[in-house]
Amino acid sequence: MDSRTPQVIEHATNGPSDGLDHLDVPEPDVSSLHADAAKVARFAADGFTGPEFTCWFKELLDTAARVLNAWILSEMVFAKLRGIGIDLEASTSERLALRQQAADRADLVQYAVSEAGRTLIDALRKGEWRPDGRASVQTYFVRRTLYKFPTAFRSWRRRRRADARCVDRLVDSGEQLDGTEFIEKVERDDHFERMLRGAESDTDRAIMILVKEEYSERAVAELLSLQSTKRVRTIKKRMEQADREFEGGHDA
Repeated sequence: MDSRTPQVIEHATNGPSDGLDHLDVPEPDVSSLHADAAKVARFAADGFTGPEFTCWFKELLDTAARVLNAWILSEMVFAKLRGIGIDLEASTSERLALRQQAADRADLVQYAVSEAGRTLIDALRKGEWRPDGRASVQTYFVRRTLYKFPTAFRSWRRRRRADARCVDRLVDSGEQLDGTEFIEKVERDDHFERMLRGAESDTDRAIMILVKEEYSERAVAELLSLQSTKRVRTIKKRMEQADREFEGGHDA
């Protein structure tokens, strides 16, 4: 790969043989796909360098990271993996830890996105993304990050188990542990957690997370392959009402 290529994937295509058909992609916006193709062609002519390309590339990574984070928080990531034939199960404690430990979740997301992005430029240069496929470049890239998640998760699981053994040894030795870091919880985070627990489905939880990240209704619908923004709008209104009730009770 050209040393000038921004740092951030393994060989994949968006054709029928790459397993991406199982990810429930909505019908693409043809004009948007052609716009993507024109942009990729222009970047290719410039050697995938320059400020416009760098900005576009960073946006791809940032959006993929937010989507994967939402999938992890909502636990939708495991269903997505099953959809592409990857059977990755997490225990109840692991799922809870991923929701509560933002730093650990960020590490998983960063690994998956950076590994997925590492060979993206080569894939684009070789024409492995095509406008006659079923996904935009952004959706194509988000999917690639999904394939990288299992490796990151299993590594995190091994570290977590090692840490637990270390804590057990400390407890068994009679040393006192400083528990302050375990009880630091912001009330607003608790409020959002309660909203997530009250969601009717994984999709609703993912909507909540992306709305909280300040994505537009249209962007949330597109990223979650929804047919319209109606569900997003309904969830957003419920969140706003819950926030008003929370603020009212908090100020009382």
